[in-house]
Amino acid sequence: QMRVGASSLITSWFRMHAKRRHFRFMKCATTAIPVFIRHAHARSRFNKIKKQSTYRKRVIDEMLQTEKSYYEGLNALVMCFQKPLMEMLEPKKGDSPSARRPRQRAIVTIEQIQTIFSNAESILGLHEFLISSLRPRIEDWHPNQTFADIFVAMSAQFKLYTQYINNFDNAMKLLETFTNTSKDRSCAKF
Repeated sequence: QMRVGASSLITSWFRMHAKRRHFRFMKCATTAIPVFIRHAHARSRFNKIKKQSTYRKRVIDEMLQTEKSYYEGLNALVMCFQKPLMEMLEPKKGDSPSARRPRQRAIVTIEQIQTIFSNAESILGLHEFLISSLRPRIEDWHPNQTFADIFVAMSAQFKLYTQYINNFDNAMKLLETFTNTSKDRSCAKF
């Protein structure tokens, strides 16, 4: 509605000035105005698409950065805490079968480790795969690039969090018990 009004206003302005000159200029002006408006409209659509694409690119970049940060924290949890605790309970390689007792004094049992960490290693693998799936999409970014299909394809794997979330309260209670009741405070120090 406004475009038609603006078009007719511009057309009338050109006509008014064309009468001062000659008829040929008026004919060119009346055909050039709609073309100018179409180009302006196309430029506006292009700028809108470009702005949306830039926004989408920033969103996916932020998603990847968040995933990397989450992965690093989860990796630290598994490598710095879960693995060393499990290694305390496993015999050294090369030990005889009779030496199947823990190498050091164990702080916790295997069941307690499983309660505390639940399926953190599986979740770590899930996010490693997610990052490796997102990275190529970002490197080859174009305005029509999609990435939601990655999450849809992985939706079944995200069910790993069900076990983790259902176990969370038990893990927190066990950790609280260790930190509050440990006589020699070995868990708190670890």
